[in-house]
Amino acid sequence: MRNIIKFAFLIVLAFVLTACGTSSDNDTTSGSEGDKQAGENNTSEEQSVEREELELTFEVADYDEENNALNITFDTNLPDETAIYRAVLRDDEGKNRLIEYEITIDEARQIAFGMEGIDPETITNKEYQLVLEFNVTERTNSNLFSDKHIGGSFAEMDEMYKDSEQVQLTDLGEAYTVTLDSSNSNAISEDKFNKEAAAE
Repeated sequence: MRNIIKFAFLIVLAFVLTACGTSSDNDTTSGSEGDKQAGENNTSEEQSVEREELELTFEVADYDEENNALNITFDTNLPDETAIYRAVLRDDEGKNRLIEYEITIDEARQIAFGMEGIDPETITNKEYQLVLEFNVTERTNSNLFSDKHIGGSFAEMDEMYKDSEQVQLTDLGEAYTVTLDSSNSNAISEDKFNKEAAAE
């Protein structure tokens, strides 16, 4: 009789253990599926971030006779405090006519190109593009590495702009350089240097 009870007890115990094992497997499976789904959601969120294309337009403002500088105003979606290594006014022949170094973008969105040693007649009546060159490194413009709306890693930016005529990228290893051309061009007229015409 005792043997029968022991045998029956073992059978019941076996059923209980089997049921627990199945439940545990289900929990593990559902947990894995939950982790997988969460991972997919995170991936889809990352993919859903739309990266804005870099934009740049400009206007020739005026000539500052006192400081002998040609002022231009520009509009860009680059954030304030972006450090520009070099700003260039490039003519329609591809020549860099006016150059300014070490500029920081601020609310004014203005650049004063020094005219020292430059005859105004040599730069008037030509079409110009504004070109901004800047580095993205751990020290300079590092926020653009992590800003997925407008920046990113070199690989991400290169993929986006590989066919662009307005944005060129240069890989520097753990950093990169961006050359951003304005989408418009403007002429510098003689009137900009003529006081009477400018006053009118």
